[in-house]
Amino acid sequence: MDRRDRRREKSANYTRNEKHLLLDSVLPYLNVIENKKTDSMTIDIKVRAWNAVGARYNAVNAKAQRRVSQLKTLYENIKKRTKKDIIAYQAEFMKSSEGKSPPKRIDDVSWRLIKTVPTLKTLWKNTILTKQDLAKDKGDPLTLDDAESSALQDQSPVAEDFVDVKHEIIHNQDNFIETIGEINNELNEVCEVPHFHNYAITTNENVEEASSTVDINSSHRNNPRHATLCSIEMEVNKRELEKLDLDIQMKKLEVELMKGKLREQEMNLKFKELEYEIKRSEFEKQLNDKATN
Repeated sequence: MDRRDRRREKSANYTRNEKHLLLDSVLPYLNVIENKKTDSMTIDIKVRAWNAVGARYNAVNAKAQRRVSQLKTLYENIKKRTKKDIIAYQAEFMKSSEGKSPPKRIDDVSWRLIKTVPTLKTLWKNTILTKQDLAKDKGDPLTLDDAESSALQDQSPVAEDFVDVKHEIIHNQDNFIETIGEINNELNEVCEVPHFHNYAITTNENVEEASSTVDINSSHRNNPRHATLCSIEMEVNKRELEKLDLDIQMKKLEVELMKGKLREQEMNLKFKELEYEIKRSEFEKQLNDKATN
């Protein structure tokens, strides 16, 4: 086996369908995965979210099981490629406005991220604003909505197949904490996998599109591996909740201990004040006795 064959054997190739399946699995937890905080609580919740993503993905794609670390790497690589595609699109669009060839098409996987990931959505909005400014310079009454709609239809090869994701990506603390409960509910409902596109899942090393599709919604119900994953994930989630509950109880005990120490210090202070008053009274008495004599 030469070096090229060994490298191909070690690499994890994904079909377009597998990438869409990953996004289907990630989207319910997007506000957790895209949260930028690095405190221990956030990291713990992210780990649980990615475990749920892995359970969803592998429950449907039983023929090609992937580790959570592999899925995370794939997701980050798709994001990086999408960012590069947006930047390249903007540069090529500026050239096309000068009469050169039109920008290349952005694939449907990247478009799904552009429509849902806040940083990529903002980057794309800036590209649309540039298009709007150029239209105004040419006297064309193009609105921002018109520009975006036109770009989506012109550039996306499967724009009509977009999933209308209704998740609002909100990063304030209250909604992030509420997501803990959402993850728990998702893990409890993982045995009823939500609507996935009927993608054909394949492990072809050449990453060719499968010629036929499978009925995922009917095949996953009778999958023993799927039931096992459900059981494991629910048990892991239960143990993690118990751990969090113990941590909360420990914090409460620490607070009570601190209160006890403060009360002890307060009592010691009052005792010293009392000793001071006694000594002062004795000293004043001695002075009065000397004055009398």
